[in-house]
Amino acid sequence: MAERSNAAVLKAVDPQGSGGSNPSLSAIEAGRGRVDRRLRRAGVSRGARLAAAACSVVWAVALSGCVERYFRIETEPIGARIYINGEDAGVSPVERPFTDYGTMRVDAHFEKQPGVTQLVELERPWYQYFPLDLFSELLDPVTHVDRHTVTITFPEPPTEPAAAREAAVRRNAEQLRAESR
Repeated sequence: MAERSNAAVLKAVDPQGSGGSNPSLSAIEAGRGRVDRRLRRAGVSRGARLAAAACSVVWAVALSGCVERYFRIETEPIGARIYINGEDAGVSPVERPFTDYGTMRVDAHFEKQPGVTQLVELERPWYQYFPLDLFSELLDPVTHVDRHTVTITFPEPPTEPAAAREAAVRRNAEQLRAESR
């Protein structure tokens, strides 16, 4: 299939070259033609122009900055089911990427033990405040890694039997009732 330039397509559609119903398209094509003629006069082939364009795109991407954010939850003992903001995150230890700073609710549930809930405040590092964040996100060639780690410790399971604990709670309740009269 023969390759046709935009100018050839425009000539086929509108032989007078008036640009048809879109005069700005003709202006764009005319500007592109000027750049192509200058590069051809300088002896630059089309392949070299395409290679230069591809290299400039690769360099722009390679030199752009990046910030990676990770949130790690560990539990003592390991193996608890973790929920972050109500969504199942897996079994501890868990590491998840995040995008927004602020408060996160972390729920940890371990078999046959009451669950533990903790509100965790993820604070911004110094390079994430305006206007520094524009530089660190877009222009800084170094990748910044921001890691937040939280350790949730489960209370030791009670060693005394449930009946003895219940009796102690009843005694304390009766004592408080007697004091309040």
